[in-house]
Amino acid sequence: MGIFNSLFIEVAYEHYSEAPVANLPMPFNVIINMVSMLLGVYCYNLENKIQEFEVALDAHVVAAIKEALCTHKQNSNISTATYLALGLVSFLGFEVLYSGSFGFF
Repeated sequence: MGIFNSLFIEVAYEHYSEAPVANLPMPFNVIINMVSMLLGVYCYNLENKIQEFEVALDAHVVAAIKEALCTHKQNSNISTATYLALGLVSFLGFEVLYSGSFGFF
């Protein structure tokens, strides 16, 4: 950080274009910038939580479909085929609704 030591930076209140506000230790623009930064961090963390949820959900769905296919393979009859088909249609409907809620369609 030594390359900036020789620079003179004026950050006093009088160097901002806005008028001073009583009882504020900094210009209002600085407060707006800080709030914007915090909102960005919040949205970034929220997006990461959603992505982690989607990965966990996808892993769960893949495991459930795998088990359903194994069960159908072991006990192949019209009843297991019907439940397998209904389960896959339900899953497909869920995926369409879930993807639509995040604006992918």
